Amino acid sequence: MGTGATVSIIILAHNKVGMTRRCLEALAVAAAPLDHEVILLDNHSSEDITPLEEAGGLFKAWHLIRSGENLSFSRANNRCAAHASGRYLLFLNNDVFLQPGSVASLVRHLDADGSAGIAGGMLLFPGGEAVQHAGMHQMLWGFASNYGAGALPDDERVRQACERFALTGAMLCLGSDLFRGVGGFDERYVWGYEDVDLCLKVRAAGLGVRYLPQAAGIHVESATQKETRNQDYPGNYRTYRETWDGLLVPRERDYIRWLKREKVRRVAVFGTGMAARGLAAILGEHGIRIEAFTSSRAAGGDETFLGRPVVPLAALPERKFDRLIVATQFYFAVESLIRDLDPLQAPIYPVLA
Repeated sequence: MGTGATVSIIILAHNKVGMTRRCLEALAVAAAPLDHEVILLDNHSSEDITPLEEAGGLFKAWHLIRSGENLSFSRANNRCAAHASGRYLLFLNNDVFLQPGSVASLVRHLDADGSAGIAGGMLLFPGGEAVQHAGMHQMLWGFASNYGAGALPDDERVRQACERFALTGAMLCLGSDLFRGVGGFDERYVWGYEDVDLCLKVRAAGLGVRYLPQAAGIHVESATQKETRNQDYPGNYRTYRETWDGLLVPRERDYIRWLKREKVRRVAVFGTGMAARGLAAILGEHGIRIEAFTSSRAAGGDETFLGRPVVPLAALPERKFDRLIVATQFYFAVESLIRDLDPLQAPIYPVLA
């Protein structure tokens, strides 16, 4: 299968035929004028995929692969990559609707900057009024999270091209030789963390992980495979930590040392979810006491989380603590709401360098 294309665009689809068709229609505009091929893997759909077969007419080079089983993200994308002819590979979710020029922006940057290995762009929530993803960062609560979630698209913090810790596999572009050289997606992961792992392998190879806001699209996040992803998350996370703790643990310890140099001994934590649970474990391990949790939904009363009180935002000033630490990736969405609750009017969003 080969056209010698500049970029092979790889898309996986499992049912959601109408959404995939819209993705392809947007892609036909977004990929112009690059020489490209589209490889669509039908991941054992039960729906009629005739509209997808017909969509092939939108592209100069089109390849439809049918899988006899529902493959994981890593296995399915590796299978497609083995058939690709392009110098670059663009992995694109079927629930992403790219803006014109986005594909060219990614490829042009990788062509021009020999130190860049992998590139991705800005993803917006449906409606386009808020950022969903502006790259990813490793957080003190132990896992990688979307950076910029909830920010306005014109926020300067998400408008600058820069190096990021990782990028989402929903829109991820790299050279085909590099992809194969680092071993492709690690098939131990099942719908989770395979994209972060790939970015870290690229960095380990001495190349950069670049966020490019000029490449943008709407993302209907987790429109497919949601139940599978939730079920497989613990195993994926365990594999991620076992593989990369040599990189992650020193960064976490450096951040704790910074907190202690800043004389942070008692904190309040915004958030009562999985991130807050992970943050509490790390802080407790290093002797930093959580005085209370809070959130925009906290109602007061006798509510507790991990044995500590959960207080409404309005009641937080009654508590004694050194700093307010944010344990949610939606920091940008709540920043103005909680700014004055921190003693220094600068809530800590614990992004690891």
